[in-house]
Amino acid sequence: MSELMYINGKKIKYNKTTKIYIFLSIFVTAILLNNLFLIPHYSTDSYSNLFDRSINIYQSEALGRPLTSLFWYIINAFGVNVVEEQIFFTLISIFIMSIASFFIGDICLLIKQDHSLLNIIIINLASILIVFNSFSVEMFQFSYMLPFASVAVFFVVLSIRVLVTEITIKRIFISFIMISFSLFFYQGWGALFVPLALTILLFINKKRSFKALVSVSFKIFFIYGSACIVNLAYIKIIHPLFSGITIDARTTNEINLVRNIEEILRMQYDIWVLNLNMTPKYIFLGFVLILTLICFYFVMRENCQREVKKIAIIYSLVSILLITLSYLPHVATSVVWIVQRSLMALGALPGLLIIFIWLFTNNKNLESGNTIKQIENKVDYRNNKILLLLTSFAYFFVLFTSTSAIASDHLSTNKLDQEVAKLILENIEEKEEKLGITITKIAFINDTNPIWYYNNIIHYRDLNIRALNVDWSVIPLLQFVSKRKFERVDMDSEIYNKYFKGRDWDAFSNEQIVIENNVAYIVMF
Repeated sequence: MSELMYINGKKIKYNKTTKIYIFLSIFVTAILLNNLFLIPHYSTDSYSNLFDRSINIYQSEALGRPLTSLFWYIINAFGVNVVEEQIFFTLISIFIMSIASFFIGDICLLIKQDHSLLNIIIINLASILIVFNSFSVEMFQFSYMLPFASVAVFFVVLSIRVLVTEITIKRIFISFIMISFSLFFYQGWGALFVPLALTILLFINKKRSFKALVSVSFKIFFIYGSACIVNLAYIKIIHPLFSGITIDARTTNEINLVRNIEEILRMQYDIWVLNLNMTPKYIFLGFVLILTLICFYFVMRENCQREVKKIAIIYSLVSILLITLSYLPHVATSVVWIVQRSLMALGALPGLLIIFIWLFTNNKNLESGNTIKQIENKVDYRNNKILLLLTSFAYFFVLFTSTSAIASDHLSTNKLDQEVAKLILENIEEKEEKLGITITKIAFINDTNPIWYYNNIIHYRDLNIRALNVDWSVIPLLQFVSKRKFERVDMDSEIYNKYFKGRDWDAFSNEQIVIENNVAYIVMF
């Protein structure tokens, strides 16, 4: 079955049955890519969410995510625990992200009208690499936030899709509403809007005048800038005014721009070379450089100097904007805390570059004809696409193996955390039986040199951190393992000074627990 649509007044024909098969292939690939995250798993925040979900409502509000807060209110009202039902919600999230990925590829196939199997594979593989990128993998460990992040990237793509047919005032307004919705769900994907929209819309309008291209670019900037202003106004003015509640969202204190920029610059090695430990060393930067070389190799072979310059400007603009807009929120904060989920848009760079190369190169080689030159062009065209496909597959393979390793280590961290928790609880239960008491309260503190990650575990900041060293997850973890309820109390200074002060452990020991009355005083290694 085929349907018609119009792009810039041009009639475009597409096949709905093919689209269904393409979407299903994306969805299945996404499930395979993230299959280990379909096994129940727990981040430090997940443990606390098992027992206290109310914090998500006002925390999301204060962080500028009122739509997430609204959904948390509804979910809590129905008594649904997202962490307990995480397999279902993770599948739903993958489904929503797959739709976003499908829409990106669908737009590209529509506007270039080159639907060979080779091109379908390349463009949809690239769209998967955009949405399910190396940085967005971290969000999968936060099963309670994953659904809202998936909706956020869906609205980013939808806000671009609405502009494809034509850019009218009505469509600009609809796009603004959609990108605002994205930010109101989760801001981590917002920076993707401008570079992806520029890539698609400048290709559609590439034959128009320079003035027209500037106009298109300005409209894209206007949409995103307006949405960001609305989101910031909500955080700084609207929410405090109506709720009277503020939390430490790293936006409430004094902002030191120079210090923040220096910290962001210091992080460049970690981001580009280490890829925040989400892929092997140099892989992320290496593929970005390889794709850049491929792009200009293709462009310089088939275009005049003027066209090369034009494509180089667009390529540079898209890349620089993605990087700059990804860093920008970290500049306007009181404390720079760069983690993978805050750079999910930047993680999309390899996939975005593949789409750029696919759209902006080899266009002359699509001309029909049987002259020797035209036949040679077709051969070059196919060879170029094979090179792009092999590069895309190579990066996807690295992403697949890295994602599997990270997920496996996350499950291992969970297992080790729960084993240590069981040792602590067994010690408590032995002393309860021996002393004839029931422990209802727990005080805890880290030793002088706590171990934040287990040995041989892939980690970076929040990624695969030990729950037993994180303030808000210790009690929930012990409750999760024991099926008991404990009250947290402050560490007694006399007990700390007598038994724990200045001491450092590398593994659990009975010396780390002191019982007095109905309180267990624990120091974590």
